[in-house]
Amino acid sequence: MKVVGLISGGKDSCYNLMHCVSLGHEVIALGNLYPAGGKDEIDSFMYQSVGHDIIPLYAECLNLPLYREEIRGSSIDQSLDYTYTINDETEDLYRLLKRVLECHPDLEAVSTGAILSTYQRTRVEHVCKRLGLISLSYLWQMEQTKLLDDMIQSGLQAVLIKVAAIGLTRKDLNKTLGEMQQKLMSLKSKFDLHPCGEGGEYETLVLDCPLFQKKIVLTDTHIVEHSSGEVCYLKAIAHVEEKPDWKPVSLGTPLVPKEALLEDYFQSIYEKILNDYEEYDNYEEEPVQPVPIPIRKHIFKQKKGPFLVLGNVIPKSTKFDSFEEEANSLFQNLEGLLAEHSYTTKNVCFIFIAVSSMSLFSSLNGVYQTYFNFINPPSRSCIASPLSNGHRITLTCIAADPAGKQTLHIQGQSYWAPANIGPYSQSNSIHGVTFISGQIGLIPSVMDLQPQDTVLEAVLSLQHSVRVATAMKASHYVTCLAYIKDSRDASLINKIWTDFTELKNIDCPLSIALVEELPRNASVEWQVLCCNGSEDEPAPLSAIITNKTLIGSDAAWTTALLDRKALQLESSFAHHQSPVLYSLVLNSPSSSKLLQIRFRNRFPENF
Repeated sequence: MKVVGLISGGKDSCYNLMHCVSLGHEVIALGNLYPAGGKDEIDSFMYQSVGHDIIPLYAECLNLPLYREEIRGSSIDQSLDYTYTINDETEDLYRLLKRVLECHPDLEAVSTGAILSTYQRTRVEHVCKRLGLISLSYLWQMEQTKLLDDMIQSGLQAVLIKVAAIGLTRKDLNKTLGEMQQKLMSLKSKFDLHPCGEGGEYETLVLDCPLFQKKIVLTDTHIVEHSSGEVCYLKAIAHVEEKPDWKPVSLGTPLVPKEALLEDYFQSIYEKILNDYEEYDNYEEEPVQPVPIPIRKHIFKQKKGPFLVLGNVIPKSTKFDSFEEEANSLFQNLEGLLAEHSYTTKNVCFIFIAVSSMSLFSSLNGVYQTYFNFINPPSRSCIASPLSNGHRITLTCIAADPAGKQTLHIQGQSYWAPANIGPYSQSNSIHGVTFISGQIGLIPSVMDLQPQDTVLEAVLSLQHSVRVATAMKASHYVTCLAYIKDSRDASLINKIWTDFTELKNIDCPLSIALVEELPRNASVEWQVLCCNGSEDEPAPLSAIITNKTLIGSDAAWTTALLDRKALQLESSFAHHQSPVLYSLVLNSPSSSKLLQIRFRNRFPENF
């Protein structure tokens, strides 16, 4: 993609550009926001402004056009979830990127150095969405000790230009990251200082990196007192010097250490299964075909604690001129059902959608956005499988009073987990229950599937679910559902879940649902439900677990009641590593008949 690099002069924005080039993106321009009125620095929630007078030299160092705008606004909207606000400093970023886009109509993405700041990330993503651009935030959620070391080892030369933390003094100004590394790690141990300065402890100025054709040299430096105490910054005159040994950097050149796709314990699961994969790759038998989802005449409605469950929601007829009309009818029906409880689509926490063919998915998304195109939309899962009675779409959803809802809605690309590629959130947590969107095995940095590696795809997609749950501080796994499109992958999925739960000491039942197709032609999609707390803490769980009865999930997340006997039955099969396949069954009002269970090899006598 063609990228504009947002640069502040700091290490993070520059190092993210190195990641962009390493991944094959072409940086075509630079963008910077600076304080108005000739001020050296301003207090901003969004932008580093110290050292702004040196920024024009970066255009010469990188041989790229530089676009600059004054910071005219202030931090008016200080909530984490930004909405358009006149005179907010976020609108200065919009004005800057809009001008860059006008000068470079082929611009596709924006490079930004966000590591931990949700405040910054959501604002960059908000502006990017309005302009049809993609945010590239490859440093997002990186472990800071390793990140700092990687920056130093990569050849990035940056000096401290501001200090504002206990243990950092004016003597540390103009020292390089390499010179400061040991001290920063010591302060991390003593005072929990962020090694990369994500708590505002210090700011940096990059003088050189492998992308620079020329390097920056500081002269006539002096220290300016910012406020009382040891908060101070460096003021300097600077010029550029040639780098005689510099060679042009080709796109895709590995300028940064390669990021591991899997965390250590997921890597161990992957390697363990790969060593024994023949056991799970025996395709001599014929695959089982998915059972058509029965579409019933009556909508399933149930109020459980603070949650409203609506299942078997369908269009009002079966005769439409186009699929778009059919999908519109479905969502209009949903709006009417929600209105009966004084709810709107903004009350929906989680939504499951089944279509008869994945070829309809693009059209579905087009219609879906008109009903859920707002900040922090619900979590979502989509599958394709045969539907009965001539229908091409059905949905099930869970709604609740949104008071206290927390949402994870990340739209920028990184190494952490897949960005949202539709109008949904990675997760919504409300009333102690955490709903996580269905996760497929996209490689986050490039948003593509790993070709012809079902094991890696399955392990990676589970890692995505776990990372989302961790980010939401969801400490208790209630139930897990894995969708597969080839019945012969059931034993593989069961093995991965068993290894994961044993490694993490988690007691959570697994269901496996056979479907016809998944988004992006994925082999598996994991659907996890979590709670904050444990079964020994009834308060946060009271909304969803009552007398050991789970609002569980069948293949369509109907959340009809799973009784205790059914739950124990699932668990026993998991412990026996039985490749259980659940047919798709929607909205049965009887908990004892919630799931039709099909056995591939064993236990047919149980039913």
